[in-house]
Amino acid sequence: MDFHRHLRVKFGDFIRNSCKEPNCELILQDLASSPLTILHTDNTGFRQLFSLERERLSDYLLFYDGRNLIVVILELKGGRADVSVAHQQIKHGAEVAEQIVVSQHVATFLPLLTCHHISSVEIRALRNSKVSFRGKHSPIILAKCGSSLKEILEKYH
Repeated sequence: MDFHRHLRVKFGDFIRNSCKEPNCELILQDLASSPLTILHTDNTGFRQLFSLERERLSDYLLFYDGRNLIVVILELKGGRADVSVAHQQIKHGAEVAEQIVVSQHVATFLPLLTCHHISSVEIRALRNSKVSFRGKHSPIILAKCGSSLKEILEKYH
């Protein structure tokens, strides 16, 4: 079964067409017509599937097939960003994504924090925050609300 079809079958109730939270969104337009599956993970039902009812979890998991599979762990913050909280949310999102793509080749992993405002102290803390995915530690990428996923992928992929 095709990977994106598998996602639709297994996680259909959690699939979304956009990445929006109050006062913040990630722009998805202008991506190639390659498959993109967006899972809204910050809800009780999804957490129960992975026994994470008491854990903080990222807002979205994105699975995009450009030339190869790209996994994006997305946390949106419409207000001030607290890096320690965002780090935990993204970390748990990465753990869930690892389980979902266990048999898939992943070319690129992008932990992404999108926010309106972040202090210079928080930016320094973010630079020291790494997220593990398949044994590799990746820095969390910072973007402003309203950023384009296409431009982020062009820069970091």
